[in-house]
Amino acid sequence: MSVVSQTLLKYWNKTSFRENQREAIESVLDGNDTLVFMATGGGKSLCYQLPALLLNGITLVVSPLVSLMQDQVNSLSDKGIKAMQISGSIPKSELTRMFDNCRFGNYKLLYLSPEKLSNEEVRRHLAQLPISLIVVDEAHCISQWGHDFRPAFLEIPEIRAYAPQAPLIALTATATPRVKADISEKLRLKNPKLFTSSVFRSNLNIIVWECEDKLYRIVQILKKYRGSAIIYVRNRRACTEFSAALEQLGVTATAYHGGMPENQRIENAALWTDNKKQAIVATSAFGMGIDKPDVQSVIHVHLPDSMESYYQEIGRAGRDGNEAFAVMLYGAADIHRVKAQFLASLPDEAFVKLVYDNLHRYFVIAEGSGAGEIYGLDVDAFADKYQLASIKVFHSLRFLDRMQYIQFDMQTRTEIQAHFKVESREVLRYMSVHHAAAAALEAILRLHPGIFEGSVKLNVAKICRLSKTSEADLIALCTKLSELSIMETLIRSKSCSVRLLRNRDSLHHINAVVKSLRAENEYKTQAIDQVIRFAADKTICKQQALATYFEEPLTENCGKCSVCRGKRVAEKPDVSKEILKALEERSKSSRDLEQELQVESVDLIATVQHLLERELIEIQADNTYRKL
Repeated sequence: MSVVSQTLLKYWNKTSFRENQREAIESVLDGNDTLVFMATGGGKSLCYQLPALLLNGITLVVSPLVSLMQDQVNSLSDKGIKAMQISGSIPKSELTRMFDNCRFGNYKLLYLSPEKLSNEEVRRHLAQLPISLIVVDEAHCISQWGHDFRPAFLEIPEIRAYAPQAPLIALTATATPRVKADISEKLRLKNPKLFTSSVFRSNLNIIVWECEDKLYRIVQILKKYRGSAIIYVRNRRACTEFSAALEQLGVTATAYHGGMPENQRIENAALWTDNKKQAIVATSAFGMGIDKPDVQSVIHVHLPDSMESYYQEIGRAGRDGNEAFAVMLYGAADIHRVKAQFLASLPDEAFVKLVYDNLHRYFVIAEGSGAGEIYGLDVDAFADKYQLASIKVFHSLRFLDRMQYIQFDMQTRTEIQAHFKVESREVLRYMSVHHAAAAALEAILRLHPGIFEGSVKLNVAKICRLSKTSEADLIALCTKLSELSIMETLIRSKSCSVRLLRNRDSLHHINAVVKSLRAENEYKTQAIDQVIRFAADKTICKQQALATYFEEPLTENCGKCSVCRGKRVAEKPDVSKEILKALEERSKSSRDLEQELQVESVDLIATVQHLLERELIEIQADNTYRKL
């Protein structure tokens, strides 16, 4: 057995690799720059985590997803692999301590946010590390033509100067040829080895339905297909409303969005992950780092923002290889609504400047000061004060965050900084006496072995989940230990916040930056247009349409999608005859027809569409069908 296979078995308890994993790993170990384009859930992380264990030195991982970084650090720790994450605001002394631990503590992986690369203190420490491999995760963020462009990624090539012999591996789930070329150019890759997995998923049924009664359709889907489901909606209010409505109609469901307190998000996600709830209704914030292979259905209630986002989200279905369904529901009004709402939410250059200037007024920041200051921010209150549209303010803040003028933290959570002031045997003695606290303390010790050496930020969510302890009980425990002088604790609740990264100055210095907003808005407008075309086209196989977008040749129809099913139905006139007969008496809705005829939803909808195209029936203002 090769050392690569031995390592796979030892740390991941697996005996075989997925498509392109072994090849990508061997490419890295041979010292090649490597590009990996692998679908969501395809095992991208293994392509660099395994080589990290076999290379001498430290693997530097640059990732824009802070929550995912933490999940991966925790997962590696569970496997006995030493990994560290550095993100957010860290005091200089604490930063030095963390890098010293990384340098001398036999750590194998160091995760950094791209924004950290501009910090001179971070660069000074990086120059002293024995970097053996550089990893760029979510590499599409380096391209102006990819979704979620992050300018901070552009500084990554400068880091290669600290480790000129170290290969670089860049990974992302999806990318068009244009973005692929841009990634290679921007990262200055040297003759990179390319590994691309097909976007085609043979076990995935892509269904696009035009319908008005979406809730009814969702209930029908989930009652027929009882497996786990993710239901994507556009906003937080829809999360709450849809999950509540599903519960009332007999489908167990919960909600997930960034506006929830962290403990609630974690609790709701766990209910779904542990199969106590069939469906989780979520915004696009949900899914990163979620490892649940048995998701049977991914349903889009509203049109996604881009084809890339859509592909990543439906990629969370059927990772176990079993048959799965990706369902997109839209009505005629949705297309007009999404374009109007989407375009109305995009701030222009003048609006961003106005928001940036008003932020300093709001926080009463004097000219030439403010850098490093952190403020709590109620976005709605801020928007009301200056009579601005909240949604445009929100997108302006996100743009300023990407451009590194501010750090915009949108999530509500509890932070606990903790340091054991006693030796480990004293903590173990306390656990032996106070059994109710033992599980939480065991989780703390397992996740944070350095807690005896200095203050660490506890992974509250993971501790609560591992120990089956509520956040309130964990806070109470830490408070009690602090009172007993066993633990030094700092507990604080964080809501939406803004950290200013630059001193207040005149607006001229951001003029060059906001000019990129125009190109970004144009890209977003084109992206939503592509989604609309994908949804509305009833002639091309959906798997083929998806492959065509990513410029991948797919010559045969999938035979499973809504378009392919519709073509089969057209060749079998029985259902058509039944529908026409049913409509002779009076106009009926699709729900009426489905219940009366006992026809499969997919077949019924496909047949109705076929009859509409042949002008044998028409749809009326009340969404009923009439025979012509």
